[in-house]
Amino acid sequence: MKALQVLVLILATFVLSDATATTFSATDGQGNMVRLFEQKCDGPEWLNLKRAYFRFQGKDYDACWLAIGNTVVIFDSAGDVTPLPKNVFKPDVEA
Repeated sequence: MKALQVLVLILATFVLSDATATTFSATDGQGNMVRLFEQKCDGPEWLNLKRAYFRFQGKDYDACWLAIGNTVVIFDSAGDVTPLPKNVFKPDVEA
């Protein structure tokens, strides 16, 4: 089981670092969610921020994200910063 977890983490790290048009989402089962996009987000060029969408407690926020190691850091339009582990994000399935 541990080997499977390590494999999933490695795969998630590889996929999230790949510059594709794929979107990734994480949800918590209470209606809160984050969706990550590959499009650039406004911010300092050297940070290489990407666009995100964040829903928390029924409110929608425009956001940006940045991967640091095994963590995705979300910067939302309300000024909050939320770190999440990369392995909670799953590729969105296109219909």
